Amino acid sequence: MYGFLLGFTGSWHCVVMCGPILSFFFHKDQQQVLSLSMYHLGRIGIYALLGFAVSYLGTLGLFAKFWYIYFLVVGVFIALLLLGVIKDQSFQWLHTIFGKPIQAIGKKMGKLRFFFFGMANGFLPCGLVMAGLSTSLITSSPFEGAINMVYFGLGTIPALLLTLLGFNEANRFKQLFAHKVLRIISWLVVFALLFQGIWGVLAQVSDAVKNHPLTPIICHY
Repeated sequence: MYGFLLGFTGSWHCVVMCGPILSFFFHKDQQQVLSLSMYHLGRIGIYALLGFAVSYLGTLGLFAKFWYIYFLVVGVFIALLLLGVIKDQSFQWLHTIFGKPIQAIGKKMGKLRFFFFGMANGFLPCGLVMAGLSTSLITSSPFEGAINMVYFGLGTIPALLLTLLGFNEANRFKQLFAHKVLRIISWLVVFALLFQGIWGVLAQVSDAVKNHPLTPIICHY
């Protein structure tokens, strides 16, 4: 749920960051369904692997007891990304270590290069991807963490497809729609995460909150 919302509402970021790259590689005479599908399969596959790994770290015996701390950390982290305090360049090391070698391998793979190109792009220094991964941290199992990132990747596809209709049109989408409605929804996600975290903290110290009818729904007991 959180993964898809972040992917969709943050897709304006994809248009700006990945739009020109997609427009360069997928010219009008190259817009084949198979090639584009392979690209997204590679990209979302990497997201799923990263989501699995992050969720695995989050479920090493700590989540069940301190889940509310996870929610607070994730909420604050995404807020800092939205405010621009944490920038994309902070994650450049991921692409340097993993993305570039995969891209180099892909250049020798013929038609499969689009799959490897998608995998390499999965490691681009992107705060939006980090926000999605942070929500995998609050899933209850590595499998759910992977599925969360699959939903995240699917949420970004509509905006990326817009770039293939023309980057100027996609840019207009960013200006007129994403910066207003989608950014508001992104902040609602942040507030929802922080609310769950704060409610969980209060449930540890207040019997009234712990026994409230909403607690079983909000809390991860």
